[in-house]
Amino acid sequence: GDGLQLEYEMKLTNGQSFWTQHFSADEFGILETDITFLVIFTLVFLLSCYFAYNLKGRQLLHTTYKMFMTATGVEVLSLMFHCVYWGLYARDGVGNGSLKILGKLLFSVSFLVFLLMLILLGKGFTVTR
Repeated sequence: GDGLQLEYEMKLTNGQSFWTQHFSADEFGILETDITFLVIFTLVFLLSCYFAYNLKGRQLLHTTYKMFMTATGVEVLSLMFHCVYWGLYARDGVGNGSLKILGKLLFSVSFLVFLLMLILLGKGFTVTR
């Protein structure tokens, strides 16, 4: 009389690997690349903090170096949010859109601070003898 009432769920994946299961072919490697760059930028940021500590002790910590450290630190935060987003996406195929937007926003801030530093250095505004 009333027909069939069905509830179903389809899950289409690219294999069973965590690194490829929910990613399309053009998204393969994004998570691995972001993790690699997170490690690299974290090392760069820690090295810059070490040298900043030494420069501050000698009273040679310059504004441009502070700008570089800011850009690097914000880039580390951006990559961290991107890694969390892509990790969630790899786990369930959905992810959290606000983490992706926050990561992109922080990347833009990092890029703008670094670009401002380069423009100031190019103009000679902050160069001391």
